[in-house]
Amino acid sequence: MAMGSMPVQLQGLNEEDGNAVAVVWMVRTVTAAVFMMANARMWVAFSAALAASESAFVPTIVNFVINSITSTLLGFVVFGDAIVWQVALGNACMISGAVLLLSA
Repeated sequence: MAMGSMPVQLQGLNEEDGNAVAVVWMVRTVTAAVFMMANARMWVAFSAALAASESAFVPTIVNFVINSITSTLLGFVVFGDAIVWQVALGNACMISGAVLLLSA
């Protein structure tokens, strides 16, 4: 096995099976493409928010809080991660802090 390569194990198929390798590379390619499109869309939205705002402070705070909460929720929904009390408290503190900062 080459350095940096991962063994392919897809429902009982091994890395010698050409179909399994093709499926894994297709999934990796689609995942990378979706990741790049999501990042590009986030960059466009953040740039538009920066342009519309009087200062960079507000979009940066909102972006940070939204990213943190979205990561927590997607981790729970997609990967089944447990939301421990420390994470819930941290998200609540970030929301509270953002509300206080943005309302001042």
